[in-house]
Amino acid sequence: MRTDRHNNGIRALTLTEEAILEFGKKLIVEAPDKLYTFAKFLTTLTVALLPTYFTVIKYLNIPFDALCMSLSIVFVIFQLLTIILSLLTLMPQRGRVVLEDIDALRRDRETMLRRKYGYVYAACSIFVISLCIMTSNILVHLNCT
Repeated sequence: MRTDRHNNGIRALTLTEEAILEFGKKLIVEAPDKLYTFAKFLTTLTVALLPTYFTVIKYLNIPFDALCMSLSIVFVIFQLLTIILSLLTLMPQRGRVVLEDIDALRRDRETMLRRKYGYVYAACSIFVISLCIMTSNILVHLNCT
């Protein structure tokens, strides 16, 4: 049974408090792993979507006119940006880590997570925009034919 200092005394933690502590530990330890897993998934998905997009265009016999070409170029650029941002998330932390200084470790961890979450948020946003571009390109050309 765990205990907690409370009002200059020691009391046993409730089951709810113990569960919250365990959740907090998991959150602290597993956050970077989940971030890396998601970034790997997004990179794989983005790389797979590029040839799929052009295969769908060819399968649907969509003509490669000026509109299709320009939207396809924007789509590819957005996909490449998504891949770059996902790969930046997967890159290792730069600098040295000093295990004796817990405050420096905490600051470094928070800075790393903030930066990497920023990359993932940006990559997801760009990915969604590129999906909208891809869908609109296909739908516009299907309605025209």
